[in-house]
Parts: sequence; C-alpha cells; structure tokens
Amino acid sequence: MHGDIRDDWKINDIERKANEANGRLYELDSLRCDVDSLERENRSLSSTVDELRYELETLKEDMRQFREELAEQE
Repeated sequence: MHGDIRDDWKINDIERKANEANGRLYELDSLRCDVDSLERENRSLSSTVDELRYELETLKEDMRQFREELAEQE
C-alpha cells in the first residue's frame, strides 16, 4: 500500500509542476507580446527621431546660407 501512496504523491507533484509550468507559459506569452509592442514603439520613435534629425540638418543648412547671404550684403 505504501507504493500506492507514493505514486499518488508523485502524480500530484507532477500535476502541480505541470500547472505551474502552464502558468509560466502564460507569463512568457504575455511578456513576448509586451516585447513586440515595445519593438514597434521603438521603431516608431526611431522614425520620428530620424525625421527630426533631417529637419534640424535642413534648418542648419538654411541658417548657414542665410548667414552667407547676409555677409555678402554687408
């Protein structure tokens, strides 16, 4: 009879570990979704930064040309 109780304990332990692992899979899937969302947001922010960098460079060039023209008029 002792073998039967030990088998029941082993089965219960295996079931408990399987349930814990199942819960961890849900957490991992949730984290994967969060990472995907952050990657999309990062790409969007990178695109915005690139646009701002381009605008800044354009403004710097415009200012340089303006100063040259102003210096020529003086």
